[in-house]
Amino acid sequence: MSKEYWQESFSNDSIDFHTQLRELGLTVESLKDKSVLDIGSGGARFAEGVKDEKINTNIISLDPKYGSPENLKKKITAGEDNTMERIKEKRLSAVVGLAESLTFADESFDLVIANCSVPYYQPDKDLKEKSISEMIRVLRQGGEARITMVTKDDEGIIRDVVNKSSDCMLEITDTIVIIKKSKNKK
Repeated sequence: MSKEYWQESFSNDSIDFHTQLRELGLTVESLKDKSVLDIGSGGARFAEGVKDEKINTNIISLDPKYGSPENLKKKITAGEDNTMERIKEKRLSAVVGLAESLTFADESFDLVIANCSVPYYQPDKDLKEKSISEMIRVLRQGGEARITMVTKDDEGIIRDVVNKSSDCMLEITDTIVIIKKSKNKK
């Protein structure tokens, strides 16, 4: 997809849960009994949708903005953002973090999603490569990473990283990139 397409699109703070499922090529059923990492989760709307739908899924929302209390306090005071209040009220699991330096153990998640976040908003190739490598590292055998908002340039970067991994396959459509980690270590 072109940058223009995604710039005309929307941020993941405003996308409802079922729209996010469609964007990611997922179903409610495909999330059941999974451990999910939502990278660049913004307003944690995906985790909120999982909770509201009562899906038996362990989901962790990861975003760097959760770690800037000064900025969030200013936004909340101005009535612009109630993300942290909502996360607390709904008892969602949210952590401060960056995609290029995940603090989770190897093979921690069945599914990693990056919907309208990484690699699109990262400023350089090195960060994009590190982020994709980290997604692969934290995926369990048989797991998938699903990434939306990917430009043609980013597709090439993702392809290069996946090609360096002996146990991953890549599927690219018009709207989503899927990295599949094999069920057996090679």
